[in-house]
Amino acid sequence: KLQQEMEYFEKAEINISESVGIRKNHVSENSELKRDLANSIIILGRIQGRLGKYTEADSNFNIALKLMHTMGDSNLEKNKWLVSRIYKEYGDMLLFKHDFPQSEVLFNKSYNLNKELAISNPNSYKPELSIILNEIAISQQYQRKFEKSEANFLESLAINKELSKLNPFIYEPKVALTLFNLSTLCSDISQYKRAESYIVECIKIYRDLATTNPLAYNNLLASSLHYIGNLYSKMNNKDSSIVKLIEAINLYKELDSINPKTYKGWYARSIIDLAWEKYQTDLTKAINLADESIEICKPYADSDATIRSVLALCYGRMSRFQLFSKQFGEAEKYSLLAIKYYDNKVYVIKKNLAHSLLYQGKFKEAEKIYIELKDKPNSQDKSKTFKDVLIQDLDELEKAGITHPDIAKIRTLLNQKE
Repeated sequence: KLQQEMEYFEKAEINISESVGIRKNHVSENSELKRDLANSIIILGRIQGRLGKYTEADSNFNIALKLMHTMGDSNLEKNKWLVSRIYKEYGDMLLFKHDFPQSEVLFNKSYNLNKELAISNPNSYKPELSIILNEIAISQQYQRKFEKSEANFLESLAINKELSKLNPFIYEPKVALTLFNLSTLCSDISQYKRAESYIVECIKIYRDLATTNPLAYNNLLASSLHYIGNLYSKMNNKDSSIVKLIEAINLYKELDSINPKTYKGWYARSIIDLAWEKYQTDLTKAINLADESIEICKPYADSDATIRSVLALCYGRMSRFQLFSKQFGEAEKYSLLAIKYYDNKVYVIKKNLAHSLLYQGKFKEAEKIYIELKDKPNSQDKSKTFKDVLIQDLDELEKAGITHPDIAKIRTLLNQKE
């Protein structure tokens, strides 16, 4: 799918570049012609952003802004709207690039112009305000400005709920999207009950929409069910997690049969997430689910980066399942496969390799990896090191009756200070 998108954008860039060249040759002091040229340059900048041509995109957005600044007061409303659009599209490109501080600056400029326009013409400009507020909130969420992010999501939600009373067909989906975003924000700050209330409301809307238009909304319903399943996992509500994940899997399976290029990875990911929920109570079922997910991914992993990352996760989790089933050679095999396919944070997966070597009596090999890993950062708690994750793993394995004479030596090693 990504390759198809890139091919589409490459062709579009050629066509729009030709259009810009033609318009430049015919532009004069005519305001409409200038606006048409600016609009074409905006589209070109957006396409270049999606192609990762950030320098070219940056240049074109700035050219469009300079062009608009030559317009004076001719049709001030149209000019303000187009400038606000440049800021929004420029912000979208920077958000895609993960330049969150600068994207927030540009989104705010777009918001301020739209707010001015909405005073005299709310029907035309209020809908755009809600979209920009969402984008400001997303850029703030990535910067961990959680209070500001929540305030903007809530303002966007209020606008969309108001608009949905007049036109539910258009704005109910926007209400659901904002509820989803609010839920992810609350989850980020560990306010899981609030996250649950937002996503439950979101799912109700998507379920109603999918009843009348499944082709348009089953994918959003599936992703929301998948998300709440993982949320319930964080809340240690395994029964609810399993119910929601199974429902998501069934929807993804249906979507995969229609459009495998888009949904294959999500289908496999939902299955391995279900396996993760199952492994502590039904290890055999978890291993079977992991096998199923691996077989789904394997034919596509070399050509699809998303599926490749899911396959790496499957191998990593399978290595853990094999540890708990006391199949330490298999655990080593799957650890090595996970390391092969993981693009980042390999050390997180290497811990299973260390454990599998330790339990096979390969102490020196295991010791070397434990030393390498123990002072790595701990993504779950930045005040601690990865040593705490390793010790927790050993605790869980010993609690399950899985032990080895060399564990005491590894514990001593992990607790040694440099």
